[in-house]
Amino acid sequence: MMGIQTDSTHQSGLTYERFMGRWSRPSGRLFVDWLKIPPHQRWLEVGCGTGAFTEVILSECAPTSIRAFDLSEQQIAYARMRIKDPRVALEVGNAQSIHAAASSFDVAVSALALNFMADQQKAVAEMTRVVRPGGDIAAYVWDFAGRRNITQHLSEAMAAVAPKLEQQARTAQQADTTRPEVLERLFRSAGLDAVETHSLDTIAEFDDIEDYWQSNTSLISPLSAIGTANNELRGGHIDALKAKLKELLPSNRDGKIAFPVRAWAARGVVRAG
Repeated sequence: MMGIQTDSTHQSGLTYERFMGRWSRPSGRLFVDWLKIPPHQRWLEVGCGTGAFTEVILSECAPTSIRAFDLSEQQIAYARMRIKDPRVALEVGNAQSIHAAASSFDVAVSALALNFMADQQKAVAEMTRVVRPGGDIAAYVWDFAGRRNITQHLSEAMAAVAPKLEQQARTAQQADTTRPEVLERLFRSAGLDAVETHSLDTIAEFDDIEDYWQSNTSLISPLSAIGTANNELRGGHIDALKAKLKELLPSNRDGKIAFPVRAWAARGVVRAG
C-alpha cells in the first residue's frame, strides 16, 4: 500500500512539475533578484506546491530556515521526497489560517499561487501577522489579466472553441486580481509600507506542440480540469482545440516553441508598531 501511495505521489508531483514547477525556477530567480533579501533570514513560503521555488530560496538566498506549506498533501509529499535540506520544514497548511505566532519570520513569500487563493486579503493579512515589524511580504503571479502567461495560447484557443469554459477558467484563475494595480491595493489594504510592484519577464520554451499540450492539459491545469468536469473538451472539441492551438503557437523550423511571458510581483514592509 505504501508503494502505491509513493507511485501516486511521484506521478502527481511530476505532472505538477511539468505544468508549473519548471517555470517557478526561472521566474523565481528573477523574483529574488528583485527582492534582494539579505542572507540568514527566516523564510515562510505560502503555497509551495512541489517545492520548486523553495529550491530557489535555498540556492539563491542563504536562508537560516524555510517553513513552506501547501494545501495539497500529494505535492507536499513529493516536495519532501526531493528536498532533504535540514533548514526546510514542509507541511500541509492553509494560507487563510497560518499556524504560527506573530513575528515568527523575517520574510513571507508566495510564488505563482496568490491569485488561486480563496481569500487573498486574509492570506496577505496572515502573512503580515506572522512576519516581524520591518520584515518583507512579497508575492508574484502570472499575468492572467494581460494574457501573458504560460497558458495564454491555450486560453485563446479555448475562447474560440469553447468560450464559456474559457470564461470559467478565467474566473477560477481570478484573472483580474493579477493586475499590478490590484496587487498594490491588496498589499496596501494589509497596512504594509513601501508597497511596490514589478514585472518579471522571461521566455517560455517547449520542445514541441506535444510538450506544450501535455504540460498544459493535465488535470492540474485549471483550463483542462474545468473542461473535463463539464465533459465539453472531448472528441471533436479536442481536435478543434488542437487545430486552433497549432495556428496560434509560435514555433520555429525544428518545431520548438518559445514565447515571452510575464509575471507581476508585489512587495511591502511590515509596519512597526
